[in-house]
Amino acid sequence: MTEMSAISAGSGSPRGAADTPGVFERRSGAAHLAEAVERLTHTFLKTRQYMIDRARHDVDWAALLLLAEVVARGPVRVTELAKAVQSDPSTASRHVSQLVRGGFLERRADAIDGRASVLTATDRGRAVVDARKEERGRHYEQMLSDWDDGDMEQLAALLERLLDDAFIYKKNVLAGQDRNRTHPATRKESHA
Repeated sequence: MTEMSAISAGSGSPRGAADTPGVFERRSGAAHLAEAVERLTHTFLKTRQYMIDRARHDVDWAALLLLAEVVARGPVRVTELAKAVQSDPSTASRHVSQLVRGGFLERRADAIDGRASVLTATDRGRAVVDARKEERGRHYEQMLSDWDDGDMEQLAALLERLLDDAFIYKKNVLAGQDRNRTHPATRKESHA
């Protein structure tokens, strides 16, 4: 059994859902897309857990995302790194410490402000990211072996557009709703 087929083994249907009539009725527009994205997210979360469970490197998933970002960006401060991956700075800092201890990242004095430090990837860190990209590429080649290049390019472009719009929506709409949301009174306030 291949790794990718092991992930979906026992799913009961080629779409990974229970064989319940009408569960995946074709819908139009946003509702259909929302359902497909939800299924995609669920599948990737299960795949992610499978990959974490069999990881060869001593780097957890969240730390690997940070490491890959440092490799892609070059020297970067922890605060900039956290912002780039949309993470809380304290969480990013904790993962960065793990990566530094493991020899995947190193801290260097910032050339602009010697009091601050920047993170750079070590040879070991770059090797882990390269190996992860190669492994990911092999999985996608196997999974999409009957797709033509044009279909893959079209899907990639549409996914990039979806992600860009999701980021804008989160920033402009959801963040605004959070700022305007009234919080329930505390117990002390409600009994005053």
